[in-house]
Amino acid sequence: MKTEDDRLRILIVEDEPLIRFIFTRVFSEIAETKTAESAEQALEEIGTQHYDLCFLDYNLPGMNGLDALKIIKEKSKKTKVVIMSGRYFD
Repeated sequence: MKTEDDRLRILIVEDEPLIRFIFTRVFSEIAETKTAESAEQALEEIGTQHYDLCFLDYNLPGMNGLDALKIIKEKSKKTKVVIMSGRYFD
């Protein structure tokens, strides 16, 4: 049986609350999930905890996802990062 320490750790970096909620719901049964609303919050989190996987929005307020990716890879070389970008209309 897997323990809490063995669970996959996923960081979801997204400024849209609905998308954060959906990703959290989808992955919460198989992984420990944490969310961040900005690249800056994500970098603070990566500095304190290892994440196996990071879903990173490209279009974030402040620092964009591509700039954040460079720093994430410096801080946590083993973290796999998926950059997301989407455009939708009301």
